[in-house]
Amino acid sequence: MSQIRLMYFNSDSIVRFVEEHPIDWMQPWRPWAVKRGCIADQAGVPPIANVEVFFALLSETKALFPQKEYFTSCINSWGEQWIESLKDKPIRGGESILNGKPREPGWTDQQCFLHALRVKAYRNFYPSCLDSLHVWSLLVEWGNFDECVLDVTEDVIGHTDITVKANGETYPIALHSGIGRGQEWLRHKQQARGAPNDKYVITFHPDSSQGAGGKRWYTPEDVSRSGLPFF
Repeated sequence: MSQIRLMYFNSDSIVRFVEEHPIDWMQPWRPWAVKRGCIADQAGVPPIANVEVFFALLSETKALFPQKEYFTSCINSWGEQWIESLKDKPIRGGESILNGKPREPGWTDQQCFLHALRVKAYRNFYPSCLDSLHVWSLLVEWGNFDECVLDVTEDVIGHTDITVKANGETYPIALHSGIGRGQEWLRHKQQARGAPNDKYVITFHPDSSQGAGGKRWYTPEDVSRSGLPFF
């Protein structure tokens, strides 16, 4: 019989966990994973979405986990066949695509691809999934709605982080940093992916700074600024 388990993590407990396990932003390797067409993009789309890996691992472990454990789960989920296929891909753009951060001595293109995917998982997907879980918890603790759903499929395909239903209406929510290069990525998503024009967008306050664990955290005030009528 498959295990079906409903879990809720108090928003403060999520912050405390990250405070005890600070985010490694892998800053020296940032150029490998943040620009469109970077090495991480050239590696292609893994067969299992990073978001799905996060929440599957959360369900399996029944507890929060650090970045290293998350990326190990990504590698295991993607499978040897897909990882082996990276051997047949050359890095387009030559050494210039490394953006001033040269590969380690002896690294093959495949090793560069895997490292870039690690950087993207550490910098992008892991913090983003934590944000979804944290804001979902904030909304649950507020409780002024009929349903509050965090759905992996909606995240990956529909670009909706959280869906709330209240008073017979549905409110799709997209989380977005709203800071620095995040604005460029927001425009890219709106133009190329059709999102999130039709969603309530929750952003960090422009004056927010890194907090517990070296990351920014959404606040109830950020949620309120989104214009959600029930919050």
